[in-house]
Amino acid sequence: MTQTPNLISTVVVDPTGVNMERVASATRAIEDLDAGRLAPGAAMKAINTISQAAAGADMAFHTLAAAAGAVALAVIFGVEHLPAAALVSLSAAAAQFCAASIAPYSANVFLQPFGAGLLAGVIGALAVRYELSSSSRLISVCPCMILVPGAACA
Repeated sequence: MTQTPNLISTVVVDPTGVNMERVASATRAIEDLDAGRLAPGAAMKAINTISQAAAGADMAFHTLAAAAGAVALAVIFGVEHLPAAALVSLSAAAAQFCAASIAPYSANVFLQPFGAGLLAGVIGALAVRYELSSSSRLISVCPCMILVPGAACA
């Protein structure tokens, strides 16, 4: 009686900084192997190639995504003026840039969202203080909801 090799292994990993493009590529390779579209040797070569893939999207993409997401939330919550939407966008972009700039200097997973939330909150507080818009509170809330994990659920 022959035994099939154990293809399952467990390893300890850091749950932060997961590259979802690599995860999706590895999942496709495993599905192709399971379906017989990929030979075992080719599957190992594909997994090795995936593990060496670039780290993912650059800071410009993340900054643009944060700005667009914050403006989308502001629209959902009823932003009334274009200048307020622009300030929401700039606040989210600056906060995302701040968070990404902090990352190389600390392994603390709470420091990045704290820095982003702090900067977005200060910008929002200044908007409220100087009455820049009737939607000033959205300027502080929307970037934080995009950049601080769990803020939308709180």
